[in-house]
Amino acid sequence: MLALSKKLLKALKTDSKTLFLANLPADCTKDLIKSFSIFENATHIEFDYFDRDNAKGHKDYSKAFVTFSTEEEKQNALWLANDMTNMTYAPLHVKKPTGTDKKIKSRSIFTYEHDPYSMMVLRNVPLEFDTVEKLRSIHRVFEPAVEMMCMHRNPNILLREDEKAQQTEYSPNITVRFPDRQLKAAARNTSAIDKISINGRWLYVENYVPPYMAFIQRLQKKIKHYAYKRTKQESLLYRSKRKADITEMKTKSFKLKKTSKVVLK
Repeated sequence: MLALSKKLLKALKTDSKTLFLANLPADCTKDLIKSFSIFENATHIEFDYFDRDNAKGHKDYSKAFVTFSTEEEKQNALWLANDMTNMTYAPLHVKKPTGTDKKIKSRSIFTYEHDPYSMMVLRNVPLEFDTVEKLRSIHRVFEPAVEMMCMHRNPNILLREDEKAQQTEYSPNITVRFPDRQLKAAARNTSAIDKISINGRWLYVENYVPPYMAFIQRLQKKIKHYAYKRTKQESLLYRSKRKADITEMKTKSFKLKKTSKVVLK
């Protein structure tokens, strides 16, 4: 297996003219994406790969990078595809027959301005590091960072007085974005190897999970929980029923033996 070329890796990242699509059908095609009027002006579409270091023939058709000719076209597509900003176009759905009974399954397509896999979340960061420039001064791994957002004492988040009193000098959540996944992965690996600490506290790093993915993961966890619970209940019911049947068989057998003994006498 061969690693991806630098030219292809350059196309597999978001920029001012490229957005990121997720939750596409497993057999999605470029023509299907262009069939949406929102993406009909796209100049280039490239599907993602499962493993970019060992990626020959392993395309991930559920994710794609869509490039437009201008920044305005990209922003317009984001505006139209987002059901929070537009109520006439969004949400985007793909309806296809599935299975032998040809039932129609609907799938929502999610659009992102940036690649969510090029982002990560930092914890245990003091509030004084509230800009990208200050964040870069912590360690060399954050030098490529292009954008950050602090979820602590953010002017766009309204808090009650008791919530403000509970806040500490450390931010619980800082989201950092890198130009591409390779730089983000290198930053995470280096931070784990070097064991970066600030004021005696280890810097905790985790992957950024998009809202739709977090919802899907919670939903799948609930489904698995209830499926396991139902299976366990059915198993207990089967075992109790089997036990009752065995007890009944033993009772009948004992009565039969007792009756046969009486006859012999």
